[in-house]
Amino acid sequence: MNEFVTHFDLRNYLFAGALQNPAVEYGNDAIAYKNIIERIEQRTKAFIPFLKTGDIVAINRPKSPEYVVDFLSVLFCGGIVMPIDGALPAYRRSQMVNIVRPRVLIAADGNITQNRSVQPSAVPMNGPCPEGSANSAPRGHGRRAAYVFFTSGSTGRPKAILGSLDGLVEFIRWQGKEFKIGPADRVSFLTGLGFDVSLRDILLPLMHGATLVIPSENDLASPQSTVAWLVERGITRTHAVPSVARIWARAQQDDRLALKTLFLAGEKLLAVAVDELRQAFPNITEFVNLYGPTETTLAKFFFRVKPEIDYPNGEIPVGLPIPGADFRLSGNGEVGEIVISTPHASFGYIGASEEENSRFTVADGLTTYYTGDLGRITNQGELVVVGRIDDELKVNGVRVHPTEVECALSRLDMIDDVAVVGVKLTEDSESRLAAFWTAKAEVDTCAADAPRSDALTYLPQAIVPTIWRLLDSLPQNANGKIDRASLQKHLYQSTTTTQAPVTDTEKWVLDAVANILSIPTPGIEDNVFALGCTSLHIAFLIGRIEDDLKKSLDFSDLFRTSVLKDIAATIDAAPAKEVFHIPPIGEKNRYHMSPQQRRWWNIYMPKGNRSWATMVRVVRFDKLVEANTVREALFKLVVQQDSMGLWFDESGPDIMLAKVVCPSLADIDVAQHDLSSLSQQDADSALNDIRLRVANSEIDTGKWPLFRVHLVALPDQKSTVIFAIHHMVSDGFSMGLIENALHCAVAGNDPKRQKLAFNYLDYAAWATDRELHTFGDGSPAKDYWQDLFRAPYKKHIFPELWHGPDGDRGQGYCREVPQTLRAAITKLSRQEHVTEFSIYLAAKMLAWHHLLKQEDLVIGTPAAGCDIPGTQELIGNFISLVCIRSRLQKGLSHIEYVRQIMHSVALGMTHQNYQYDTLVKDIGMEFEQARFPLTTIFISYLNFEAMRSTPLCHRELGFSDLGFAVKFDLMSYVREHKDATSLQVQYRNNLFEKPKVEEFVDTWLSELARVTASER
Repeated sequence: MNEFVTHFDLRNYLFAGALQNPAVEYGNDAIAYKNIIERIEQRTKAFIPFLKTGDIVAINRPKSPEYVVDFLSVLFCGGIVMPIDGALPAYRRSQMVNIVRPRVLIAADGNITQNRSVQPSAVPMNGPCPEGSANSAPRGHGRRAAYVFFTSGSTGRPKAILGSLDGLVEFIRWQGKEFKIGPADRVSFLTGLGFDVSLRDILLPLMHGATLVIPSENDLASPQSTVAWLVERGITRTHAVPSVARIWARAQQDDRLALKTLFLAGEKLLAVAVDELRQAFPNITEFVNLYGPTETTLAKFFFRVKPEIDYPNGEIPVGLPIPGADFRLSGNGEVGEIVISTPHASFGYIGASEEENSRFTVADGLTTYYTGDLGRITNQGELVVVGRIDDELKVNGVRVHPTEVECALSRLDMIDDVAVVGVKLTEDSESRLAAFWTAKAEVDTCAADAPRSDALTYLPQAIVPTIWRLLDSLPQNANGKIDRASLQKHLYQSTTTTQAPVTDTEKWVLDAVANILSIPTPGIEDNVFALGCTSLHIAFLIGRIEDDLKKSLDFSDLFRTSVLKDIAATIDAAPAKEVFHIPPIGEKNRYHMSPQQRRWWNIYMPKGNRSWATMVRVVRFDKLVEANTVREALFKLVVQQDSMGLWFDESGPDIMLAKVVCPSLADIDVAQHDLSSLSQQDADSALNDIRLRVANSEIDTGKWPLFRVHLVALPDQKSTVIFAIHHMVSDGFSMGLIENALHCAVAGNDPKRQKLAFNYLDYAAWATDRELHTFGDGSPAKDYWQDLFRAPYKKHIFPELWHGPDGDRGQGYCREVPQTLRAAITKLSRQEHVTEFSIYLAAKMLAWHHLLKQEDLVIGTPAAGCDIPGTQELIGNFISLVCIRSRLQKGLSHIEYVRQIMHSVALGMTHQNYQYDTLVKDIGMEFEQARFPLTTIFISYLNFEAMRSTPLCHRELGFSDLGFAVKFDLMSYVREHKDATSLQVQYRNNLFEKPKVEEFVDTWLSELARVTASER
């Protein structure tokens, strides 16, 4: 190896493994090394007109395969990567861009633009690089810059650190060799994009032939879901901050988590934390403590934590330097400042002051960096980090200067004066930020944490204080400066007048919050967020409520009622946590349908099968796929999932389920089509023709299998599977499970299949019995729906404009929600604690009230139905359908109406197991073969990860021909994309003319504007 690593060298280090092995996994996609390389080659070609060697490139894309491809493509082109986390406040992102002034910008949708006001390869830097500029090294050889990350600054603005490629690659190569990373490893991408540890997440697997596994936002929605994802995906190595890992342990103990290595870094690691992790996750093989500031390139020390050692003071060493690095302690005592020397340091700070860059010195090819951390050396020569010289601290692994936070908070309208300090509520608890503030004279009495939501405008959530104390004045010392030491005495005081708890639940809440936050017992009127709770603590509290009190709450309950007394009342009013036991039904000749299947049959095809029962999924692959690969994947599902082996027997008085006996691989027919010789345009057209033929074909319910498979060979060595299945045995979520199985099979990745807790036939028998005994006469569910429709409802019937073939053929219309309106909806949702879906639904209700001149209106919406633990792994029909009834009331404000609609949705979802067909019969309506009973207008909110990670395709805007029959009159989809929200309307061909559809969408958008404007 040469003395320095170049971007040309980097190509040789990456992707050295077998090209057919999976490189990146994300959701249902498993992308082989070969395909990742192809994507990078295509992307580098796209960069050529914009990017020169040494240019800084800001990547504003979410965590995804596309981000990984762009990240590597920029490095391969000789560029410098500057990740921008889209979740940061706009003000913070603007600060970053103004400090660094990147030459090239990559937007969330992948669009590339060039900032022509910035000269090529002109990095504003005053760092330790001997050449004086990070980019003055000769092209193609020598030491070069590779990335920019930001850390907190004592001057009130973030500092940009320019990292070196050789340092980055040297560390990754060392880590892979030291811990024997190889093709069998699966490395998680948990680290946020704004932190340099994300470089380890990405490059550690890809430089050693392993698989990088990327989670979705939903996968990381709570500590419980994070642990479940780590288990489900078979992760073998992961990086985490100790305090975050401890939250995992407290929320979800799981002996199935079998990491080979848990790398811990970002803050001080204590023995008590490792003990807690070992107890929660006994099958983690090894815990490794890493240490090293961003300025010296990732970690420079490592220590394997030994379970049999009793560490003095519970402090775990960071160990010895990695090869090539050295250190010393500055000072004469036992404790001194840690000074690191390395040939692989960063280039220093971009645009920083001379004083800030004085922490670096360069001599004889070595960079020496004064860390500001205090350390001591053990008798074994190992380094222990004991604290800081200055007031910088780590919060959840993020370096924070309280001065920077103070500067941002001082901008807020309600704050007169503010002091921010780092606190530890107990010796072994994590550091937190506490804000002590005084209010301006014109500000009315407000909650202690009132500025918290406004602070998110200027600061990343990670460094917004979690503890807030409103004081009459800030204490001063003799010099007239803020006496920060005396602020501590206000820390442990309740934020309200002390009031003793009355009920057992109130006592439990106070004890639980004190235990979770490691604080003295708070007051019953305290606000949980003012005490220092983060979303992770809330998730943990919900878990404790479920485990200890056997009550079911969700996040919105606690965010809506954040005062401890109100939380106790909410717990008392909450339903009991249901414990479900679904027994095996055993082998029978025939089986009863599930309530959802019965509802679907009665509503969609009461007089016989129809093509609208055929669900179609188009599954694309970047390689040629063998028919037998598809056949074997589906056969495995047939063996594992009994719903895939069902058909329907109509020979008796009741429609019954039957199961295929002894299915074989040969029973699964894969129809093959070869379009590979056609042009891309002709192939796309022919593929769509096949899709429409499949979608318009009825699948015979009386004969197994109830699915159809078409394998299409396309130009450029690509393939597509068109998979169709009858809706009676599947729903949209189940289609995702089938698609994932196909992707895994094609990628050669056969994940360990967990034994199902029960199967669909077991569920169907259990749900039928439950419906009879739980949702019948006198049940809260039946009482709710009977009361809702006690006053008769007259269904609006849209008249047919013409009669003839294709009258029920579906048409589509799609419109993008204006960005300003989209932002206003999000703001209103957060400000008023309502869901965005309830705002869209309320506006749609108001639009139809206006257009139909009808004061009483019912709109239907699907309910996912997979609320029983274990059903998420099953293929089957779990969907329910609920009604929302709106009767206009005079004098109701817009936000009151939105809350009313949200409440109706919540009640409908709560009572969704009282099936729609039962409701229709109970109110005396008939099942119709051609139209929906009760209501013909529907809405669905599409906010799942696969859509949120994809930009809005502008080709979808405007009118389109769906090409297949639909039963509803008009269905609206609110679709959340990565960069936009769209309203998609699907409707019957012979019921609406295009101007009427446009008028409806115009009115819907107008009502959305009215709702948001009325609350500004």
